[in-house]
Amino acid sequence: MTQSSLIANHAIKNKTDCPLSSGGGLLVSGSGSVQIENSTFAENSAATNGGALATFSVSGQHSISITATTIYSNTAAGSGGAIDTNATRPVKLTLSVVSNNSSAAGSLSDCTDNVSSGGFNVLEGCSLPLNASDVITTDAGVGPQQTTPYAVYYMLLPGSPAIDMAPEGAAVCPAVDQRGLPRPADGDDDMVARCDAGAIEMKAVLVLRTIFLPLLLK
Repeated sequence: MTQSSLIANHAIKNKTDCPLSSGGGLLVSGSGSVQIENSTFAENSAATNGGALATFSVSGQHSISITATTIYSNTAAGSGGAIDTNATRPVKLTLSVVSNNSSAAGSLSDCTDNVSSGGFNVLEGCSLPLNASDVITTDAGVGPQQTTPYAVYYMLLPGSPAIDMAPEGAAVCPAVDQRGLPRPADGDDDMVARCDAGAIEMKAVLVLRTIFLPLLLK
């Protein structure tokens, strides 16, 4: 799945309490592997676990790779405000932003059980085995929702730690962002193009200033 927006979906609880009440944005079942890239999960909710994403499998194993994705403002009535999984269904986060999610289980339960890091993530409330390149913050600097005819996404605010997150030439950087615009770009105006974490690549805005010089008369 690439360049996709999963916005304001709801997994409701039915009378049999089946797993379909988990995974507000996406429920992954069965065996095999899933790759998610340049996508946005936002404002989804689950009646049980996994506000943005949950995994369920009666038998077999599967793995999920999430790269350059924004997981923002999702909620779960149980655990895993962002992601809920377990030991047989690993989820790997790389170059992604997990921010402002919430669950009844508490602020550090946004990513439950078997979620690992591939590096260069910006995380709020996501307790997972960290990579040295990850950033833990209380404010990921995610801006208001933007809507176009083709996508719904969230820009990064100036000063966000997710801007220019990966080093120059990092292999984890996709060629484009969710909008199809090129990655990497120079987002902090230091003249070096580095890949941002999350679904959207920011580019520094050139500010032109008018300078008035004194007029000298002879």
